[in-house]
Amino acid sequence: MANAATVQFFDLPDTRIMNPVAVTTSGTVRQNATRTWSWYSNPWPTAGVDPNKDPTAWFTGLGPNSSATYAFDLSGGASFVWGTPDFYNRVEFLLGDTVVDSFQLTASDNLGPASRRRGAALAVFSDIAGGVFDGMRLSTPRMSFEFANLTTTAPIAPIPLPAGGVLLLTALGGLAIARKRKKDAQA
Repeated sequence: MANAATVQFFDLPDTRIMNPVAVTTSGTVRQNATRTWSWYSNPWPTAGVDPNKDPTAWFTGLGPNSSATYAFDLSGGASFVWGTPDFYNRVEFLLGDTVVDSFQLTASDNLGPASRRRGAALAVFSDIAGGVFDGMRLSTPRMSFEFANLTTTAPIAPIPLPAGGVLLLTALGGLAIARKRKKDAQA
């Protein structure tokens, strides 16, 4: 599946929040850890946070061949602090048990702050195929995938058809009045 979801990278946020608890996991998953272990690197030191002294420096680390699946209310976008974004890390957006979109970095992606610091960045996902999802699966076939502050945003509600129809009729009526006034002025 080709990437339809788009991602933008930003500087790390000042606020640290605990990740939701995964509904399913496979492989080695350390949820809401604060200290670095073997191949898991806490992404917060990039923002000047000492995870050895700050108990809110939560992150989740996936080991090789591991995944974590999260459930949400119906959502339209997502964001998380992505520790050392790697080309083999994968993000899948789910609606029920169906993958509706996925994202994996390519060489052409602009990593923004992550490339400047060779570390973590806030990844903000939008343009999810189908517009909505209710779950995410984060996985890695090798090495590790560290993330923090996993959150979602509500889907953008379309303008209801009856309201859109009233707006269209109002606009057309306004154009008709303007045309009549212009015609009367020329006469």
